[in-house]
Amino acid sequence: MVNTINETSEKRARKPVISEFSAGGVVVKKIKGRTHVALLRTEHARGQAWVLPKGHIEMQLGESREEAAIRESKEELGVNNLVLRRALGFTRYFFYTERGRISKTVYYFLLESLDEELHPQAEEGLLEAAWVPVREALKKITYRTDRDIILRAVTSPRNNKNRKVGFVKNNSLDNTK
Repeated sequence: MVNTINETSEKRARKPVISEFSAGGVVVKKIKGRTHVALLRTEHARGQAWVLPKGHIEMQLGESREEAAIRESKEELGVNNLVLRRALGFTRYFFYTERGRISKTVYYFLLESLDEELHPQAEEGLLEAAWVPVREALKKITYRTDRDIILRAVTSPRNNKNRKVGFVKNNSLDNTK
């Protein structure tokens, strides 16, 4: 068994580091006077997860970060009317695939929805979309970095200057709580 671990480490070391860039949204809506966040339930290798909408920036098409965040949020949540409010910062994490070590940077934006209903993008493996009150969303969201971004979205921009947005070294379970 020790050889298998060493062989895996050697294979990872030889693979290239690939940079990927995505954008996403903390999509909010006032419902009965309370702020709600749109969350998506999806299936990952480690089980189901509640996440924020996000996806690849189409840089080859000249798409900006803001445009990608709006496009991906619309597609994944099944909404049509979003208003860009402000930039929230970025997260960065690493994971491994057969292609190599992936360094992923995700830029987030605060978006306000004018739509009532959410329709998860099933063809992307999204199982459910829900409007969740902020306090509940902070408990329900799977990844700590997403929780930090939600906190940044619902606090005053003046209070965010010293708040660190998560920087995660790998995609291990320590990123969940």
